[in-house]
Amino acid sequence: MFKTFKLTYTVITIFALLIINACSTEKDAALNVGYHNMTARFNGYFNAGEIINQSASSFRNKYKEDYTQILALEVYPNEKEASELFPDMDKAIEKCSKVIYRHSMPDPNVVSRKKDEYCRWIDDNWFLIGKAHFYKREFDKAEEKFKYIIKEYNHAATKYAAKIWLAKIYIEQGDYSKANLQLISAENDMKLAAEEEKEGMFSFLKKSGPKKNKYQRAREKREKKKKKKEKKEEHAPEKFTDDLKKDYELTLANLSIKQENYPKAITQLEKAITLTKKRKERARYEYILGQLYQQLGKNAAASSHFNRVINSNAIYEMRFYAKINKALTANSNPTELRKDLNKMLKDEKNLEYRDQVYFVLADIDLREGNRAAAIVNLTKSAQFSVNNDKQKAKSYLKLADMHFEDKLYIKSQKYYDSCVTVLPKEHEDYSRIENKAKSLSSLVENYEVYSKEDSLQALVSLSEKDLEKELKNILKDIQEKARIKKITEKLKLEEQQRRLSAVNTVNGEGSKWYFYNQKSLAKGYNDFKLNWSSRELEDDWRRSNKQQSNEFKELAVDSTVVSVDSLTIDILMEGLPLSDEALSKSKDDQMVAMYNLGMIYKNQLSEEKEAIDYFQKILRKNYPHEKVLPAAYQLYLIEKLKGSSKQKEYENYIKTNFPNSDIANLISNPSYFEEKERIEQEDLLTYKKALNLYELQQYVATITYCNNIIFNDQDNKYLNKYYILKAKAISKTGIGGATAAIAPLEDLIALSPDSPEGIYAANYINQTNNGDDVQEKLKYKPSLTEPHYLIVLIPEDKENLLNEVKIKISNFNASYFNGDGIKIISTLIDETGQVILVKQFDNYAKAEVYKNAFTSIPAKSLLNNIASDYTYYLITKPNFSILQSTKNMEEYNTFYLENY
Repeated sequence: MFKTFKLTYTVITIFALLIINACSTEKDAALNVGYHNMTARFNGYFNAGEIINQSASSFRNKYKEDYTQILALEVYPNEKEASELFPDMDKAIEKCSKVIYRHSMPDPNVVSRKKDEYCRWIDDNWFLIGKAHFYKREFDKAEEKFKYIIKEYNHAATKYAAKIWLAKIYIEQGDYSKANLQLISAENDMKLAAEEEKEGMFSFLKKSGPKKNKYQRAREKREKKKKKKEKKEEHAPEKFTDDLKKDYELTLANLSIKQENYPKAITQLEKAITLTKKRKERARYEYILGQLYQQLGKNAAASSHFNRVINSNAIYEMRFYAKINKALTANSNPTELRKDLNKMLKDEKNLEYRDQVYFVLADIDLREGNRAAAIVNLTKSAQFSVNNDKQKAKSYLKLADMHFEDKLYIKSQKYYDSCVTVLPKEHEDYSRIENKAKSLSSLVENYEVYSKEDSLQALVSLSEKDLEKELKNILKDIQEKARIKKITEKLKLEEQQRRLSAVNTVNGEGSKWYFYNQKSLAKGYNDFKLNWSSRELEDDWRRSNKQQSNEFKELAVDSTVVSVDSLTIDILMEGLPLSDEALSKSKDDQMVAMYNLGMIYKNQLSEEKEAIDYFQKILRKNYPHEKVLPAAYQLYLIEKLKGSSKQKEYENYIKTNFPNSDIANLISNPSYFEEKERIEQEDLLTYKKALNLYELQQYVATITYCNNIIFNDQDNKYLNKYYILKAKAISKTGIGGATAAIAPLEDLIALSPDSPEGIYAANYINQTNNGDDVQEKLKYKPSLTEPHYLIVLIPEDKENLLNEVKIKISNFNASYFNGDGIKIISTLIDETGQVILVKQFDNYAKAEVYKNAFTSIPAKSLLNNIASDYTYYLITKPNFSILQSTKNMEEYNTFYLENY
């Protein structure tokens, strides 16, 4: 018994010692190499490979294909999607890194430079790390790993794969020349490996020569062994496997597709198909081949490949699209094609794909020149797109583009806006479509204001009897539309239930899918009605008030507050501008809207005729407004560019009605603004001299200097400030008592009562007369309701950039706040620099909206770095008057930080 135990103990001890000895990475004995090969393969490479493959497969299964575009040969995640793969890829990287650290032979940390690697799975683990980084879109790290493999494992087959995956990285980065170089290198490796394989394959055909004795044969055997060892040390190229060849051909085909070299892509893809074993993969490549032949206009070849997909075991969605594409390529007869597509619409299996069928029908309509029918089918396509936002976006975009081509910009904007709501932000055209929607939204908003105010003014111009009659007709029309809408909604619901009943018949009553389950759908419908009431199927269905089709129906009635049944003539009357004040506001709003429409048609849409129409409407209104002069000037510029005789007509109009305006002066003197700017700069220097005298406490000289300007230079830009400065200098001298300083302020109020300086002077006099502490009253006060300005400080060393900054802010206002009546002026706060005053905003909330837009990233294209390079503040109108008086920016900065 004791001997048996002793023997067992001895065996276990020896086995343990062998295992411990095998763990050494510095010996290349068979036991050591075998142990490290096994653990490196199964502990790292196999498990990590499974994690990567399963994660990539899971992503591909969730990926939504766009069959209307050439499918990707290999589906990889984008920046947003890659984050979902991070946990799995990090786990794979960790596993492989541990294997490399523990099983690399010899240990790279011990040997100064490894000349060889005894563990044959280390390079494979490096490759998986690079692959995981690729899926994470960490291309720099992936590139580093693949280049390391090529450099350190030149004899291994992983070198071929590393070159192919390097090419994939460069393709993803759009660096096609680098990708091509890697694929050329991989092709050379493939040829070299093929030659080596061929040489070994036919070695048995070599002549054996005369028969040898056993000693000669033994010597020959030893020599062969020696040569084999030498060859191994020389690292002869390993075999280029079929899987590697397939990956190479696919990558090369992908590169050719990216470069739109479709003939070359077809050649490579056909080679890849011969190397593909999985039938679903083959079907995918056949579909892509069909698409490529479609691009080249080779319909017969395309139809053949689509037919193979139809007869394959591909997923139903791919086979459905293959049917559509086959119909488009194989059948040139539109009647037969429509027949085939209508059959697809009737097939219950295609309920989910009706949007695509209608889209193809619209395409056929357009080929035949039937735009009206195309619009109907595109509208149906958008309506039937339930879970395919890409298709819905395409339908909306097509509708938007068609209406834009037809110059129906109002409708076009609605479709662009709808397109943006469903289009993925990653889409290559997202920014272009979003910008178009935004630019047209300004057109729509201004048109709605113009149309509404025009309708309201037309109503209030009627006699009392005619107005009452018209309002009765409007009320009757609103109620009738509400009744028809209710009936339509009921019919739609009945039709929907009928279709669902048919679907349930096909799919069985026990279907769990939401849209196949009538109880679930009925509950959802009731919940929707509870929240939103009955809604017509249309764009912007969530909005409570939409523009009435008839201009006279656009009354200011909030449909969310007043139900149709409770509407009365009196309620409709409340929305009319019956008072003089309300009518003036209506006319003001309409004038601004008309001018904005003219500018949008002229500058953004290049529609000269429409622009002229709106500018002329402003003049025909014969209503005094600030937009009359700029409208006349725009007409003058348009006619001048055309070389029309009407140019003189508008020139005379401007000079007659606005003789002293800047525009009238500019027409007479093209250098007017340059001269004006020069004079303003001279005025600024003159005012700085006056300020300097005041700062040097030369108050009498200051008063004399101010009087000289006040009496002799009435056009001086800083004239108002001289009155203030004179009053301050008088108060400092003490001459004439406390009231002596009041006289210049009273003169200023008489000259310019509404200017910031005039308001300041009036406040000062009132406070002085009331015996208040003026300094106490001049403290800044926060207010959310007072009118606000935005001021941009221009330091003295950047005064030469003043005009450039003003132009950029003006361009920003034209793009973002066109029609808000925002003005830009430059003024002086103190001798250290000027400010640009952007005014004015009704309250803090509106000023904050402007400031947020001013500092937004999209605005940088217009403002460059103004928001970051210059100091700016929001300030109330009264506080700005105080700032002009105190000239203490540091004090206001403290107040601003505490209150804003």
